[in-house]
Amino acid sequence: MKSKETHFFTRQQEWESLFLLIAGGGGDGDLYLPLADELANQYKVITYDRRANARSTMNFPDHFDISQQAKDALAVLKAAGESSAIVFGNSSGAVIAIEMERLFPGNVLGVIVHEPPMARLHPESNKWRIFFTARNFGKNAVADTKDMDLDSSIPYT
Repeated sequence: MKSKETHFFTRQQEWESLFLLIAGGGGDGDLYLPLADELANQYKVITYDRRANARSTMNFPDHFDISQQAKDALAVLKAAGESSAIVFGNSSGAVIAIEMERLFPGNVLGVIVHEPPMARLHPESNKWRIFFTARNFGKNAVADTKDMDLDSSIPYT
C-alpha cells in the first residue's frame, strides 16, 4: 500500500467494521497476525509495518515523531479506502494510537491501548523518572535516588 510518500507493507481481511492494529517496538505488523485471525471472523482488520520497520520504507519526512507516526496510520487507513477504524496499539503503538485519536478524532471510532510507555502522564511522574533513570543508569545518575531501594520491584505506593 502506498501513501503520497511512503510504501507500507499491509495485510487486511474483509468485513464492515474495521480494526487498525499498530505494532509497538520493531513495528512489524505480522506480530498481530494471530490477533488479526481471531478478529477476522467479525471485523475487517488492517495490520501494517510502521515507517522504516520490517518491510515498510522510510522516505525521511521533515519531522519523524509520534505525530508523523499517527499521520502514517491515517495514511494507511485512507490508502485502504477507509475513513475510520477502531485502533489498537501495544507499547509505542499504543502511544501512536492515542496520538492518532488526538489529532484525528473523526477518524478514530475507539482506541484500545496496551502498555503505553507514558510515565510522564503519571501523577507522580518525577518519582518514576528518577526510578527508571537510576534503574537504567545507576544510582549516581540521579542524586534523588539515594533513599530508593533500586533492587526491589517497582514501588507502587
